[in-house]
Amino acid sequence: MTRRTRGAWLVIAAAPLVLVACGSDDSSTAAPTSTTSEQSTSAAAPTRSGADAHPCADVSDAIEVTHKPGEARFAVPKIDGWERFSQMDSDIVRLIMVNRSLIADEFAPNFTITVEKSPTTGQSEFDRQAAGLRRVVKTDTITREPVSSTCGFDSQVFDYTMTSQNGVDLDASVLVVSVPNESGGGTTASVTMQTSDPSNTEYQAAKKTLFTGFSARP
Repeated sequence: MTRRTRGAWLVIAAAPLVLVACGSDDSSTAAPTSTTSEQSTSAAAPTRSGADAHPCADVSDAIEVTHKPGEARFAVPKIDGWERFSQMDSDIVRLIMVNRSLIADEFAPNFTITVEKSPTTGQSEFDRQAAGLRRVVKTDTITREPVSSTCGFDSQVFDYTMTSQNGVDLDASVLVVSVPNESGGGTTASVTMQTSDPSNTEYQAAKKTLFTGFSARP
């Protein structure tokens, strides 16, 4: 293994640590950054009206995300060139995949899926996740796309930039999907994808496939 490859894998191993605690502080409130634009985009946001209103994409060879009893089931499309990186798997980190062929600046593009229980759902959960992300990543570059729907469940994408622990500038996007639980609260899945070379067309195509093909089922 070359020095260049070793460096990339070290960055991969550190990256998910930024993601795990994003929604863990229930007392967090949204920071004032971009508050006006966030409120304006969420005001017209659709609410869940059943899975039939926005059915899951028909994806063959989907990779099932590890789940616990009582949780929603999540899956991602299989994308050529992306492979499992299981060293960081945990109760919250359910799946990490990387693409070593796209290494740039000693960083391999990767995506991480985390799943956690939440006391809130929908817009309140997105605000909670955004606040946690600001607190952990310590960046004022977060922007939030309008609330949308993934398999009939409310979802929202956050985009931001950050500097890794190794000093690499990263471009990241997070798809947050909020699935209500019958007993109250919900299950939140976060799909975080990051790269040091956002201009790479292969990476952008993979991100589109991942975000549009991600599935959530009760």
